[in-house]
Amino acid sequence: MKAIVVGAGLAGSSAAFTLARAGFQVKIIESTGQIGGRASTVSKNGYLIDTGCSATTSAYTSYMALAHEAGVGDLIVPASPCVGIVRGNKVFEIDTRHMVRDGLFGGFLSLGAKLGLIRLVRDVAVAKSKGMLDFSDMSKAAPIDNESVADYAQREFSAEINDHFFDPLVRPMLLANSHLVSKVEFFSLLANYLDAEMSSMRGGQQSFAQLLAKDVAIELNSPVSAVRRDAEGVAVSWSGPAGDITERADACVVACHLDNAVDICAEYRSLLQPLRDSMRYTRAISVAIGSPVRVPGQSFVVFLPYCEEPHMATLFLEHNKCDDRAPAGHSLFTAYLEAEASEASWGKSDDDIVAQALDYLCRLYPMLRGQVDMAHVKRWEKALPLMKVGGYSEVARLHASIDPAARIQFAGDYLSGAGQNTAVDYGVKAAKNLIAHHRVHQRS
Repeated sequence: MKAIVVGAGLAGSSAAFTLARAGFQVKIIESTGQIGGRASTVSKNGYLIDTGCSATTSAYTSYMALAHEAGVGDLIVPASPCVGIVRGNKVFEIDTRHMVRDGLFGGFLSLGAKLGLIRLVRDVAVAKSKGMLDFSDMSKAAPIDNESVADYAQREFSAEINDHFFDPLVRPMLLANSHLVSKVEFFSLLANYLDAEMSSMRGGQQSFAQLLAKDVAIELNSPVSAVRRDAEGVAVSWSGPAGDITERADACVVACHLDNAVDICAEYRSLLQPLRDSMRYTRAISVAIGSPVRVPGQSFVVFLPYCEEPHMATLFLEHNKCDDRAPAGHSLFTAYLEAEASEASWGKSDDDIVAQALDYLCRLYPMLRGQVDMAHVKRWEKALPLMKVGGYSEVARLHASIDPAARIQFAGDYLSGAGQNTAVDYGVKAAKNLIAHHRVHQRS
């Protein structure tokens, strides 16, 4: 049996690995020059920079299971258990192993705001008890996908809670502010991530996709123009270094962005277009800054409220995430600009973007002034799928409409809450659908 996988991100590489293990002859067709998609890692001046996806968590059950199946589970190493929240240009650290203690006695919220969070705990617990917060299938949350995080905060809580707790926690998820993110994304974060152990992939987040795809054929720099069924199975057309090619296979996994999937899969356009209308891919810019000075603190990520810093959505301290990201004694930061700030900064020079990020970093860590030995800017044209409020009803409709026995299967994190685990989960599911319904047919 022969299968073609469109896209070499985590979804595509996971599908390719699973199909190859089942005996399929697999080829990946990738439009860019690298494997990994948004899990991208760059080596520069002794630093190892995750320019896109930055960390993993013990709640990533599909990701962890596939890593162990592929024999690379030992490359996943624990990050610092601490996170930071900024208020008044001061970083308040919270040990995620003692969330209640540090949350109650930390100084970033007033006592009244902390007591008000009891209602949040109640609402999340109710939604979780009803099975609505399964981040691998967020379509189950469609019944409560009726307001943004900011609207929910305004209705139930104080401005302080939204500005200094809701908003900074939401911004790293989709690099968007609380008025653009559905309440269910925030509920899922609280239900699934905050009590999980954080980790990263040694060698960079990109290395997982590279390891998964190492034994399959890959065509890079080859944008696909069409995927269609025919009498012999599936025909995939692309333009690559060798020219225009059409190749036939028994089955195909389409694991590219939803926008691309709609464009190249004409017979599925009516099925996919309603979800495309309910979401958009945001642009994003990440800025990495290295310093020979090790800054104080143990946080591996610092949450930034919009009211404190409108441009940067979140800040990762990579040297506290994994010891291979920066030389000994050095600091490595990766700042991710918020979606609207990325749009506004898209045409700026790299130097201007670095200067803006460094200005804020030096407010948090004054010892960095004049102590920078590396900077790197990465622009993501399609960073993350941002669902409109109410959009998860379209995810539910798409799930109900997809035929698991079809020769063309779809994979990607637009099928649920965005993230590395979802990409892996749906890549594996798409492959298993093909294995279940087509490998047996070939042998019979």
